[in-house]
Amino acid sequence: MGHGKLRKFAENETFACLVQPATSEVLGVDHPLKGRWASDFFHNDNPIVLELGCGKGEYTVGGETYHLQPSECFLIRPGERTQYTADKEDPWEYM
Repeated sequence: MGHGKLRKFAENETFACLVQPATSEVLGVDHPLKGRWASDFFHNDNPIVLELGCGKGEYTVGGETYHLQPSECFLIRPGERTQYTADKEDPWEYM
């Protein structure tokens, strides 16, 4: 990783409003809050915005699949069927 990403990831840990799971927490397993982020973590019905810090993956919403690269974002709206998967060779990390 370059360009101070490790420093930025460490800084992210200081923000209570930011979730930064380890790759092992999201690669090939369901996150414990899957389907319950709005009610159990955020306590509201606002959409969730995820930005990829590095790596690649796919995001599917409304029957359309998008291939994501570093620094791209995607949106998860409450009640909307959304699927997202990290690339197996170059898994993403969130910002």
